[in-house]
Amino acid sequence: MQTDQTSTHPNAYIHWESQHVGFTYDEDRQFDFSLGGRFGFQSALTLVQTAPPSTPQSTTAATSSPKVPSSQYQEAFAWDIKGQSHLHINESTLEAFVTSGQVILNSNSQLVDTGGGQQEIVVLAGQDASRAAWFFEGGIGFKKFDRAVELQHEDPSTPPKIDISLAYRHDLRFEQDNNALVSFRSPTERVVFRFMLTGIRVTDRRDPKKPATFSVSFGVEHEFALHAGGVPSGTKLLIRGDLNVLQALRGTQ
Repeated sequence: MQTDQTSTHPNAYIHWESQHVGFTYDEDRQFDFSLGGRFGFQSALTLVQTAPPSTPQSTTAATSSPKVPSSQYQEAFAWDIKGQSHLHINESTLEAFVTSGQVILNSNSQLVDTGGGQQEIVVLAGQDASRAAWFFEGGIGFKKFDRAVELQHEDPSTPPKIDISLAYRHDLRFEQDNNALVSFRSPTERVVFRFMLTGIRVTDRRDPKKPATFSVSFGVEHEFALHAGGVPSGTKLLIRGDLNVLQALRGTQ
């Protein structure tokens, strides 16, 4: 589940990661690579504006005082593929990654609260705005586990206790050829900061070194423009339930 300033959006997605392939060059250090990704439903930051009026009279009034487009989270289906390099040091991991994927909005419009019990319909900014858009990311990350490198290498499905990343994001959702984005500087260039406390056990606490079948995570994701005058920022507060499918299939073995 994700929450922002105005609404709550339920999320459901599957995260996958391949076996790590690499080498050990020191007793406590290991360098390897992996592929990963996820697909499912999540909320995506978009640029919206008030829906155009349906009558000529209201059109004249709206034209005299147009509203500046604003950022808003909308429900969407998303998928991505990530290539990662990992440097494991004791129980920590330093990462560099590149990601490419697509976000497909469920709708071009939505109903939002404007305060005082009032609501209005907003639509994607610009007449050429599309529901589907590609994005590309590249960044670095830090993860802290509760077990040694060699055990994590054998079973990469175990979530870290702390997961921090900082990435440059090129979001083609904001690369629209219309007047709505003229006032924004380099709208496609974004920075995304993520911080998660993960793997908090809610069942089977008998062996803390053994991967938990079900756990919860808390965190924040803040997205903002790389340049001043870009598309407005957005923040997601995350409350997530994680099901380790591999561990669930193993049962009590």
